Amino acid sequence: MAHASLLWQLTGDCPTMTTINKTTCVIGIAQNDDPVSMCCHTFCQLCSQQCGTGLFSKSIGGGRGISFASNMTGPITGVKVWEHYDYEGCISRIHCIGGIQFRYDTEWSDVTGRTHGMTQEIELFDEEFIIQLSGRYDDERIYLLIFVTSRGRSLIAGTTNGDAFNFYPVHPDSELQMLGGHYNGTCITSLAAHWGLPYDDNNK
Repeated sequence: MAHASLLWQLTGDCPTMTTINKTTCVIGIAQNDDPVSMCCHTFCQLCSQQCGTGLFSKSIGGGRGISFASNMTGPITGVKVWEHYDYEGCISRIHCIGGIQFRYDTEWSDVTGRTHGMTQEIELFDEEFIIQLSGRYDDERIYLLIFVTSRGRSLIAGTTNGDAFNFYPVHPDSELQMLGGHYNGTCITSLAAHWGLPYDDNNK
């Protein structure tokens, strides 16, 4: 999707902010207070329909495969995650996170990745938001995802291999609005999160 109003202000090799229809989207600070080090061009373009004064969490994972970004209107009201399994004879084990799907308001998005394996799902209550996303990963795949809501509930999917990551917004009243990254046909291979103030009809 092309957006003629998307303008880049560059510092070195990567954009430090995007200006979209006179609204500024700051590319944020990771949990360790280091500046974001990875350009996320496609993700920022798709963000142009929704982002206000939100922040991007630092991208994690190797980033191999096809890029994606959730790109629908409204607040996130549900999440589904598919755990992809390996089978050796009669023994099965979780191999990676194979697919992700979001519900925005009342409509489910297209599935990113595969829908094979065990499904983990959470439906959010009214005025409940996703305020943290953590998990585990390596350069090849995302192993574990933990979505935490403003009511203290969580969706946990995957296995405990790999290195830990933790995404959360800098602004205390922000919520998860978009998720982007890559998948290779079997596994989700990278992720980045966009946070913003709670969605309302004025954002349409």
